[in-house]
Order: sequence, then C-alpha cells, then structure tokens
Amino acid sequence: MINTINLSNYSFAFSKSELSDLKRKNFIYGKNGTGKSSLVKAIREQYSDTYDIRVFDGWRGIIKENNYLDAIALGEINVDKQIEIDEIDEKIKEIDKEISEPQAGIENLFKKQNKIKSSYDLQNRKIETFYTSSASKISTKLSLGRSYDKRNFKIDIPLANILSERDINRLRETIKADKIIINPKISFPKIDLDKYLVATNGILQTVVLPSGIINELTNNIEKQNFAKLGMKIHNRDIDNEPCSFCGSVISKDRWVQLDRYFSDEVEKLDRRVADGLNNIENCLKSINDISIIDEKQYYPEYKELIQELNFEILEIKSSYNKSLNILKNALEEKKGKTIIKVDQVNVEISQTLSDFQLKYDDLYEKNMMYAENLEQKQKIANEMIRYHEVKISLDNFDYTGEKAILVKLESNNQLLSNDISSLKGEKNSLLQEKRKLIADMTKELSTVSRINEFLRGLGSRSFSLDYIDTPDGQKGQYRLLDTNGAERSVQTLSDGEKNILSFLWFMDSIEEIPDESERAKEKIVIFDDPMNSNDDSCQYLMMGVIQKFYRQENHPQLFLLTHNNHFYLQVTPHSKKYPSKSRNPEQRYIKFLKTENRTSMLTISCDSENIKTIYDELWEELKYAYEQNKVTFMWNNMRRILETYNRFNFKNNSPSEIENEFEDSVDKVLIIALIKSLNVNSHVGYETDIDISGKTRDELKDIFSYIFEKLNASQHFTCYWAD
Repeated sequence: MINTINLSNYSFAFSKSELSDLKRKNFIYGKNGTGKSSLVKAIREQYSDTYDIRVFDGWRGIIKENNYLDAIALGEINVDKQIEIDEIDEKIKEIDKEISEPQAGIENLFKKQNKIKSSYDLQNRKIETFYTSSASKISTKLSLGRSYDKRNFKIDIPLANILSERDINRLRETIKADKIIINPKISFPKIDLDKYLVATNGILQTVVLPSGIINELTNNIEKQNFAKLGMKIHNRDIDNEPCSFCGSVISKDRWVQLDRYFSDEVEKLDRRVADGLNNIENCLKSINDISIIDEKQYYPEYKELIQELNFEILEIKSSYNKSLNILKNALEEKKGKTIIKVDQVNVEISQTLSDFQLKYDDLYEKNMMYAENLEQKQKIANEMIRYHEVKISLDNFDYTGEKAILVKLESNNQLLSNDISSLKGEKNSLLQEKRKLIADMTKELSTVSRINEFLRGLGSRSFSLDYIDTPDGQKGQYRLLDTNGAERSVQTLSDGEKNILSFLWFMDSIEEIPDESERAKEKIVIFDDPMNSNDDSCQYLMMGVIQKFYRQENHPQLFLLTHNNHFYLQVTPHSKKYPSKSRNPEQRYIKFLKTENRTSMLTISCDSENIKTIYDELWEELKYAYEQNKVTFMWNNMRRILETYNRFNFKNNSPSEIENEFEDSVDKVLIIALIKSLNVNSHVGYETDIDISGKTRDELKDIFSYIFEKLNASQHFTCYWAD
C-alpha cells in the first residue's frame, strides 16, 4: 500500500513537499486546476515499478469508433488473431534456431557462446592458480603464515608497487627498530652575529685624541702602550718613585702630564675593546662546544636527514668560527690605537643557528611522533614490502596481459549473452503477445455480457452491445442496440454514455488475472475525475459500482479524486470514519484548496470540516482566504457568494436601488462593485476592474458584513462566518 507521495517535483503546484499518512480508501475533493491530475502523475512516476497502477480518467483510450461498420471497438482492436499467432510462431522458430543447441556442423549464437565460455573458463583457472601460488610464495618468504591466501593477494593487487633497494633497506630497519628512549631536545646557542659585527665596527671606527702633548709619545703607538703599561705598574702615591725601566724619578708633574695625555675616554675605549674580545671568546667557546646530533636517537626513517643536519652543523661551526675570529683579530688590532680609526670588517653566514634550530626542532618532533606510532609504522613497512613482492609476482606472470585476455573473453561472452538475451526477450514478448491474443479472443464476450447487465440498470436510457461477426473475420467489433433491440448509430453516443461504458470496462478489467510479471504486484486503483457529463442514471450507476468496489473486504488501495461536489458527497461512505489519536480507520478525506498559485492539501478530520454544498463551500473558501490573508481570493469569493445569494433570496429590489443604500460609505466604490454581482448578467470582469491592493482582510470582511446588513441579512452573514 502507498503511504506517502513525494511532491517535491511539483512545488509549482503544491504548498507541501509530500502527501503522507495515506489509507486504503482516499477521497480527494478539489476544483479543476488544483492539482488532482498532477497527484496522479506523481503516483505513476514513483510507484509504477512496484505496484500495478490502474487509472480511470475517461473514455478516450478505451473506446474507438468504427464509422465504416457504424460500430465500436471496445478494448483492443482485433484483426485476425490467428494470422497474428501464426506470424508469431514463425518468428519464435527463427529465434530458436539461434539460441538453442544446433545440429552438428551448424554455427549459431548458442555454439559461439559455448566456445567463448570454454576459453574464458580455461583462462580464469590459469589466473586463479596464479593467485594461489603467488600468495603461498609470498606467505613463505615473508613468514605471513596461513592468514595470507589468494583472497588477500587479490586485495593487494591495486596497491602493488616496486620499491628501490634503498627503500627496502630503510623499511626493514624500521621493522627491526626497537623503542628508543629519546633525550631532551637540544638548544643551540643564540648568537646574533649581526649585532657583534655592528658593535665591533663601532669600536674600530672610534677615535679618542690626547688632551695634552708629550712629544716623545706622539705618533708612536708602541711608546704610548708602554707608557700606559707603566702607569699601571707604578704607584703615583709614592713620592719620587723611580721608573722601573730607566731608573729616573717619576715626578708629580710627570704624572699630571700622563693623566692629561691619557684621558678617561681612552680608558673607556680600552675597556670596550677588552669587553668585545671577551664576548667573542665566549661565543667561540659556545660554538666549539656544539656536538653533532646522535644518530642512535633517531629512527631509520630519519637517518639520512640526521646525516644532513650533522653536516650542516659542521658547516655552521666553521662559518661562525671564521666570522668570530675576523671580529676578534680586528679588535686585537684596535688595541692601543685609540687615536686612529681601524678599517671596518665584514662577515657573512649562509645559515644562522636560529634557522638551524627550527629545522632540528621539526625533525625532533617528527621523531617523537614516530616513536609514539612505531607499531603502526612497522605495520605499514611490512605492508609496503608485501606490496613490493606482489608487484614482482604480477610482473613475472605478465598479469596485465593475462587479465586483458580474460577481460576480452568476458566482453565477447557478454556481447553474445546480450544478443541471446535480446532474442530471448523478444521471444518472451512474442509469447506474451500470443497469450494476450488468445486471451482477448476468449475474454471479450464474457466482459461485454457483464457490461450489458449493468447497462440494463439505466432503464429507458439503457442500451446494449451486440457482437458483429464481420465477413472478413475482424473481431472485437460491437454495434449498439436500444431498449427495443433496434440498431442505434454510434454517432448518437454521448460523452456521458461513452464514459459509463468505458468505466464498466475498466471495472471489469480490474478483476482480470494479471500476467506472471505483474502477478506479484499489489493493485492500486485510481479514479481521476471519473464523472463528467453523465446524466443522473449514469452517475448513480457509477457511484453504486464504486461503492460496491470499496466495500469489498481486502479491496485494492483506492484513490478517488473529483471536482464534482455532488458526486463527492454521494460516492463517499455515508458513515465516515476520521483518523484520531485513539483510532486509525482505513479512510482518509482530503480537500485541495488553491490560493493564488499553489494548492494546500487540507485533511478533513470531522463532519464539520467535510465538503458541503456548493454555497457552503464558497463561505468555507472565503474564511480560508481570510485566515491565509489572501485578499484577492477573498474578493472573488465574496462576488460569487453574492451571485448565489441573489439567485435564491434577492427578489424585491434591483441592484440599482440597493446601491442607493450606500451613498455615505467611504468604501462605496468597492461596495458598488460587489452589489453589481447581484446582476448575474453583468458580473464578468469585476474581479480585475477594481483595485483592492490597499485593503486589508478585515476591511473586506467589514464591507461584506455591511452589505448583508443593508440586505437585511445580518443573521445570514453571522451564521456562515461563525467560527
């Protein structure tokens, strides 16, 4: 049974994306244009493959007039069925020549396919044997045990890949590797060589001139250094202390001359030189203390990278030593040369210790991560070596070529299978057509007999079908007989009579036994606006047949869709059962209501919500438009209500006289437009002639109430507008 219909492809027609909670009996009322046929189309699209969908939507396609015989063909038009059967038998015979085992010496599709199958089976066994032997060899070589068989080998084929000897060695080292207890990370010295270069060049370019004159020291650096050294080893506080070099007494005046010559600035510069040399010595010591990275602390995966980093360490140490010694030598040269500038120096380094620290940190973290995932890495290494062995086996066997042969044989076999299947399908279609022809030859008269029984229920308007035995043997043709047995021309058949005739044929066809292919499918019966222009007798006959159908126990799921208010009220069960929290009857009542461009699907859950008379429905639609705030829709329904009201109630006054009652109304234009609806001959076009875009729903409601008040029908309005 269908429970839900997906309407997402019909969003242009419906306001919801699905219609769910369907029952065995589904009665749907909706005016023309509300989407009933779209719903039927959606059912066919979604469920034709899984259900036997039967749809009645009128007489076209079931009845065809034969003007030459002045008769009708009911159902399939029959030409000489036996000739068709003979033609079918001949076609089946030709097909059997190709798809059945032939006589010796005859080549056909059956024989060709058997040859291809034999070649395919032979090639397939060859490849399967290769799978088994390769799996066994790999399992032995890699000590995989019985867990590795040809099934595993097949899984490995897409991953097969040749490795270099270098990669294999690295992977084997990974497999053998033990868990390493990794030492803390190394922190390399942070030496800003650019800063030392700038400071050194600053010292080299600094000049301090003497504030006094001692002729014997002027322009003689060695004597100046000798004098400065003497000032350090002698004590000025000792009077007349002799010079340790010449033995002469160092007088107070001489001390004053030396102090003037060697000022405090000279001493400061000397200290800067000494400090600079000390700092550089410390840097040199830090550089020389750097050791290479211990390779044993790293897994085989990173062996080459560690070697590269150690090579870089040696280069960096050499570069830093060279640069620092340049700075050191320059400062040594500056000693004692406080009164002159020394040439600046320049140093360059390709890689700083800071850059190296980053590279080392990155590798250290990877090594740590590797240690954490060692088991997984070893598993992957084992798999990669296995994939390598699989690739060697495949290449030695020429697997690609052997597989291509198998695929070619399979393709040829499939082509022949397709040809044979196509012929078998054609044969089945011919057999089905043959069965259908035979069934039609025996079924029509009994079907027509049952239809005639129903037609007799039409009374004076009844007619019957009479089989015509034509001279040329054409079958399935029927003439019309009236109630007196006289022949009646098919040209006199009305659409209503054609409709009831087709309907009765449709109802009889529901009971037919389906073909084997359809027998497993559950039937779904749909009546899509079944009642068109039938007269009362035809209508009630149709209603009775439909009611008899859905009153049967275990009847197929039913969808009845109609735009006819009277037909809906009469054909649906008189005692309606609505779904509730406490019960779930096999009945569902739905109303399609279109506002503006899309249809709302409203569930009818009680008698008060069910379809009423046409006039009642107009009021219901008006209130629905009010609730949905559809002002234009309200306006059109107000007009139609007044038209209907006029036909039954308006007698004493003419529209022009009533218009005078609204002279003082601010909405006189709108009111007059509605009042003109009372003249049923002049209402066409008013729904677009008046601009109501500025009006709210409540203003329109008040106007409508006001009109009924002036028509002395306030109670009528209150009754129909009640909640």
